[in-house]
Amino acid sequence: MPKIVKITLAWVIYVLLCSVLAALLFFVFATKKVQGLTPEAYFDLPEIIKPDTEIRVLFNQPVRVEMVEESFRITPNVAGSIIWDEDGRGFTFAPENILEPGQKYVLAFSGINNYWLPFKAEQEIKIDTSPRVERVSPYEGQGVRSDSRIFVSFNKPVGGYYLDFKIKPEIDFSVEVDDEKKEFALIPKDGLEPEKTYEVEVWRRFLGKGGTGADNEETTARLEKIKSFSFSTLSPLELITNYPQNGKRDILVKQQVTLGFNKSIDLESFRSLLRVEPEVLFQIKPSANQKSVSIVPDAWEQDMDYRITVKEGVRAVDGSYLEEEKVAYFKTGNAGGVVKDERRATDDPVIKDGKYVDINLKSQLLGIYSDGIHLGTYRISSGKSGMQTPTGQYRVLSKERRHWSHKYKLWMPFSMQFTGAGHFIHELPEWPNGYKEGANHLGIPVSHGCVRLGVGPAETVFNFSEIGTVINLHY
Repeated sequence: MPKIVKITLAWVIYVLLCSVLAALLFFVFATKKVQGLTPEAYFDLPEIIKPDTEIRVLFNQPVRVEMVEESFRITPNVAGSIIWDEDGRGFTFAPENILEPGQKYVLAFSGINNYWLPFKAEQEIKIDTSPRVERVSPYEGQGVRSDSRIFVSFNKPVGGYYLDFKIKPEIDFSVEVDDEKKEFALIPKDGLEPEKTYEVEVWRRFLGKGGTGADNEETTARLEKIKSFSFSTLSPLELITNYPQNGKRDILVKQQVTLGFNKSIDLESFRSLLRVEPEVLFQIKPSANQKSVSIVPDAWEQDMDYRITVKEGVRAVDGSYLEEEKVAYFKTGNAGGVVKDERRATDDPVIKDGKYVDINLKSQLLGIYSDGIHLGTYRISSGKSGMQTPTGQYRVLSKERRHWSHKYKLWMPFSMQFTGAGHFIHELPEWPNGYKEGANHLGIPVSHGCVRLGVGPAETVFNFSEIGTVINLHY
């Protein structure tokens, strides 16, 4: 007869407990994780950390310290120390040196807790990149003015970094930085030397916690050069010639004014900083190389003082500029060449009794005098180089209101011959086709030896003079 085994309640409870424990152990070893029992590591770090940051790791429960330390690795390798919290639920890794800016590190370790439950942890750590030079001014090889500042701009604020700027050849300069600590201005105390090449170097070092840029031997020794660039200073733009010359009188109403510079100018800048007083309509015509410009008026007013001002700041093509305002000034004459101011052909008439005509070949002026009294001064055009008008005292030999020159085939109105060699005082000549010599030659020796006068003054001198009147020519 089969043996009957009594199953007691205690036995049933024992079997159930063993089953639950077996299931629990299976889950633990199968998944390696039980909520509240398996250790978990948390990295208390931002996504990107600064180079001097200490790495903080926290656990949800105490862990075995020695196993974590034995397995702790950072790739690339970083020397440092692990400092544990008293409760064993976290530690801080303190690198011996700052971490490499811009580098990625992988931190990994493993261990068990007090219940022998294992765990592993791995974390990628990104180190913040160093500020880099984003822009410099002047740029490499640029030519600049001697009063220029030097600018170095970074892509991000440079807090926590020590910076050093060097300029070669050495000069004294101060440094200004903007509120964001991104742009630095290097300001030469005495300006830059013209026509010299300078090199600028930018050096950097991360200072670590609390770094404010203190200058010490350690900081200087570990500086890293991160940027260098060179530039050259330019000679200033200069006005070197102006025609007519300053103070010139009797300028013709159509005379253009030419300004010459030592280098090519920026025409837009020139136009904006040019002033002509009194105002007059004019055009600007530059030379091919833009080193000179001509101011061509519609017409200057007669007997008017003009002032042409080129203001400071006119730029040259190479970037230099006019450092001082320049002024050209002149006075226009009149169409006939009448001189209305105090100028005389001579201040000491050679004849004090009776009429005479005084001709100053140097100043190109003719004066008429009676009993030593000045009656009028007029501009002339005497003989050109190689055909100079003779000097000395002569007398009027003949007078013709309209003399025909057989040699040159033209008319000479209001002519008065004063040498046997055929020298005359006469009005601007006329050709048979009606063309008349322009008054723009008055004041310039361009004739073949005669003394030319403008329309109006020629008739005045003709009517003043008589046969036998003295003509005194001199320089």
